Amino acid sequence: MKLAVCGDSWFSSDVKHPGRSFGELLCAKRQWELISLALGGCSTFAICLQVDQAIEMESDFVVLGTTTPDRIDIPMMDRGIPGPFQRIRDLFNWDNLFMNSPGVFNRYRGLANINYDPEFLSSQHDFLTEPTIYSATMANLLWLRESKKLTPEQAEALKLYVTNLYDVGVKRETDARLINDACHRLERARIPYLLCIENMDSDRSLFPGIDPDKIMTMDQFQFGILPRSSAMFHYCPDTGGQPFADYIETRINQLMDQQ
Repeated sequence: MKLAVCGDSWFSSDVKHPGRSFGELLCAKRQWELISLALGGCSTFAICLQVDQAIEMESDFVVLGTTTPDRIDIPMMDRGIPGPFQRIRDLFNWDNLFMNSPGVFNRYRGLANINYDPEFLSSQHDFLTEPTIYSATMANLLWLRESKKLTPEQAEALKLYVTNLYDVGVKRETDARLINDACHRLERARIPYLLCIENMDSDRSLFPGIDPDKIMTMDQFQFGILPRSSAMFHYCPDTGGQPFADYIETRINQLMDQQ
């Protein structure tokens, strides 16, 4: 059986702590193949691309975690191609706005567009080449300025967006609709899945069409009180992964028994 794990850092595996994430522990116990796709700090959009990749890789089961609504996706402009944004600034008017978009995202490449940090096990997939998009929390994107991957103008634009245009309620609703659609794609592909909605404030009303038996929250197994660590997946490598793995295994067994 191939188990795909999609989501943000909580669902990731850390190359500095091999075999310690819940996905690795569970797959080692059951002798399953782990398809690790989760990426720390990534957006809901990136998570939905992970789901598409899981479907393409013919996963037998998907564990899907949601994320917080403070994450966005921006073109990578540190690859020697700053020109498109300069062209937009020089030629801007509302009539040709879409014609002058940077257009670095290629929908046919799917998840390969997303830049993956090498500290995550998921970065080791062969198809992850020539990324075009940074997917991260808005606060983390500002760190890119220090490495000159984000220009001062982009950093200021991001701040102005947050302080003048961003609404967490609108973004959460948008993200929830993206996740709902991703789950429907799994259902059309006949791939069973579990959906953790912890980072959607555990609000089940955001997912009206999802079978309640497929929804889980971390408080159902006291995940929130487990010791935390500096590992990329946040929970303690020595004590945190196993309770997570045991709970996921129980929920997978319950769903599979219903098939």
